[in-house]
Amino acid sequence: MKLLKGLKIKQVRAGTGDVAEPGKVALIHYDCYLPRGEKCESSRDRGFPVQLIVGQRLTYPALACAIPGMAVGEVRMVKVSPNLTYRERKQNPDLPPNVALTYEIELISISDQWDNSIYRASDEAS
Repeated sequence: MKLLKGLKIKQVRAGTGDVAEPGKVALIHYDCYLPRGEKCESSRDRGFPVQLIVGQRLTYPALACAIPGMAVGEVRMVKVSPNLTYRERKQNPDLPPNVALTYEIELISISDQWDNSIYRASDEAS
């Protein structure tokens, strides 16, 4: 997948497991930070990881570009310019318009199949 303009990716920790390839199902944890370092969103804080199909466009194009090629256990920092976040549309009322975001993404696992039990377990915990 082509790297989008306004996206910077830096490896924080190397992984040692399977590599995220298009079409595979990735399980990730992420934390999202505002420019001054305040955490504004987190899969860890919600208590369950995010599952996605590698290579598919998502609500967050930055994640779609950052995950291919990651190895299980790898952590990447992804800096995202406002043109790739929520812009002025204010889709997330907790975020200011035209904000740059930084994601810390950890690849937990890669598989061939979607796992619906992840979401059932999170519903039971609520």
